[in-house]
Amino acid sequence: MIVSWNTGAERIFSFSEKEVIGKDISLIFQPEDREARERDERRAYCSGVVTPISGPSFTGFAKIARDLTERKLREDANYEALAHEHAEREKASLSNQSRTTSSRCSRTSSSIR
Repeated sequence: MIVSWNTGAERIFSFSEKEVIGKDISLIFQPEDREARERDERRAYCSGVVTPISGPSFTGFAKIARDLTERKLREDANYEALAHEHAEREKASLSNQSRTTSSRCSRTSSSIR
């Protein structure tokens, strides 16, 4: 159960403190990022640490999350750009091979005549 929430968590997960206090922690985790956030289609990518807390008046866990969303989006964009560049180079290479084969066939047929 979520017992505290700060402005960083609000920014990362798009839930206000009022919306999450008392709710199960699974609220901030998958299935498919809770249907793409159910709110604004934004998905959050985080790395984090969960630490157990045990004391006389409280037993639970603290989760510290670092928002990696911007980094993940940049990496995805770079991957897409590289995949596009690779596809274009492959297409150009096949086109050049086709032209070379065509040119050889023309020279061969003219020398046969």
